[in-house]
Amino acid sequence: MIRLIPFIQLLCVLCLSGQVFASDKPLLVIELQPVISESQQGWKLEQLAKIYGDRQLRENLSGLSVASIKMADEGRVIEAEQLELVIENALAIANVDHYDIVGPKRIRIAKPSIEQVERSKLRKAAAGYLYRFFQEDYPSLEIEGFDRSSAEMEMFDGLNIQLIRKDKPYQQHCVWLSVEQQRIRECLRLKAWMPVPVALRTLEDSEPLLAADLVLKKMDVAALAQVPVRLDQLTGRYLADKRIAKDQPLFVNAIRPKQAVAKNSTVTLVSRVGAVSIMTTAVAMHDSKIGQRVAVTPLGTDGVVYGTVEKENWVSIAEGVNQ
Repeated sequence: MIRLIPFIQLLCVLCLSGQVFASDKPLLVIELQPVISESQQGWKLEQLAKIYGDRQLRENLSGLSVASIKMADEGRVIEAEQLELVIENALAIANVDHYDIVGPKRIRIAKPSIEQVERSKLRKAAAGYLYRFFQEDYPSLEIEGFDRSSAEMEMFDGLNIQLIRKDKPYQQHCVWLSVEQQRIRECLRLKAWMPVPVALRTLEDSEPLLAADLVLKKMDVAALAQVPVRLDQLTGRYLADKRIAKDQPLFVNAIRPKQAVAKNSTVTLVSRVGAVSIMTTAVAMHDSKIGQRVAVTPLGTDGVVYGTVEKENWVSIAEGVNQ
């Protein structure tokens, strides 16, 4: 009788070692795409390659995350070996160990277009940019639907953001977002609370702004049509540049710094003829600094004479100079 026991033992060893009845055909074939979209947060496997093999296994791998790759500065091409390595790591985590990766040796990275980016991410980027742009002057800025921790300034490389208006936040503030010469406008609802100087009484044109005539009120600056004056902008001496009604906020286009001679102010006019000085009173026609010429109208006359500002509210006319 033929002794079969050693043969059966050998056959069992070979089976256990995978050298008998094992197929050389892999469970999966992963074909890399020649062009993939750029991503800083990584990819899904199906974004990088076509997957062939067992249907159930392909479904199980649907949505499998693959880490991103840092590209070299000199180009937008990566070696297939780099991509294979991150795919192998992802498959190892998914307990897939019998596959082949095929495809080109080099893979081009394409910049994403606006159509490839979710609209919510673009709005998030716009909100982040607005927070950062206005944070110094308007630290209490609020953007509807976003907070500072959730908004991000840049969602991916190549995204350029440009504000449509930069002077202050507005109730609906819009920005342009562009990628690869494609542009889209995003508008967001804003509130920006800050103390604003308000007139306690009606202030006439060229009237000095005094602390007793102003009060600070917390207002939503985004709801104001014009740019309000900040408290730190009133550190010097200012005049009303137009009539300011009671309870009206002070806007930057309604005030001006006080000069040595202010428009409509009464000045001392000194005319010198030899050793004789003649002083009279006049009204300044415009603002002027020390050393500058100013037009004035002597009180009780309709004429205009020109003099030089020597000091505050003091204008002199040299002999023979009247124009």
